[in-house]
Amino acid sequence: VAFAVCAYFLTVRTLKEMMRRREGKPFEFSALITLHNLFLTVVSAILFMGFAMLLIEKSSKFTPFEMICSPEFHADGRLHSLYYLNYLVKLYEFLDTVILILKNKPVIFLHEYHHAATLFLCWVQMEEHSACQWIPIVINLFV
Repeated sequence: VAFAVCAYFLTVRTLKEMMRRREGKPFEFSALITLHNLFLTVVSAILFMGFAMLLIEKSSKFTPFEMICSPEFHADGRLHSLYYLNYLVKLYEFLDTVILILKNKPVIFLHEYHHAATLFLCWVQMEEHSACQWIPIVINLFV
């Protein structure tokens, strides 16, 4: 993860410099951007529905408190599989920043660091097995 985040920041800096030297001439690749956005929309919707269906199923067996605080809520491993798929999507989402730079659009601080922080937090949650990690993931997928 540290390597991916460092590579991301290095790529962002390199591309920004490359675009500065091109005198801001944006690349045109609207079909690729459409496919990228469609892919992210579909994958996010599938992951969101996967989480929703699993959480609805588990809500009949666990209290709200247990859904947030109990390690047993994750015992069957299905949530961890969804967490890992979400983590892979976060890696792919680094392309959002690359696309903005190549289109010569401004990349604000929040955007750039949000992608790096989200990837890092997804990894930390997978490693530490926080019982309530599904909450921010589901909110992020819904947005």
